[in-house]
Amino acid sequence: MQITYYDVERKSNAVEAGLHARYCMTLESLIRGADCVVLCAPSGAGKIINAESLQWFKPGARLVNVARGALVDEDALADALEKDKLACAALDVHADEPHVSKRLKSFADTKAILTCHNAGGTVETHVGFEELCMRNIMAVLSGREAITPVNLQWLR
Repeated sequence: MQITYYDVERKSNAVEAGLHARYCMTLESLIRGADCVVLCAPSGAGKIINAESLQWFKPGARLVNVARGALVDEDALADALEKDKLACAALDVHADEPHVSKRLKSFADTKAILTCHNAGGTVETHVGFEELCMRNIMAVLSGREAITPVNLQWLR
């Protein structure tokens, strides 16, 4: 599989070479050349996948959103699936979480995989959470500041 990517900040030559990744100058050029687009972007970017950008997809392409539900216009995505513009979509984030679009649900048996967000579901992530928790507890009990304080107004 050839990896291409678009980002507001291009990665170093070493990173690109190590991943055998090719940079695209625009989101449109990335989408037009891709068989599968995986959306990994911060939530403040607006609706990146919308009626206009869905027109850039090759017929039969696939969309995967593991970023934020607000980045995808779900009605426009449902339109693209209905018109066979996209072969399928996989979403583990939704615009109106925890509610899933009724239109997208209608494709669950054929063209859509719709799950809950699982970013923190790995064993390694849970081990990291537990270790950080214990480091916070040990810091506070030994009189130091918490490493990652939450509700600091209650910590005296």
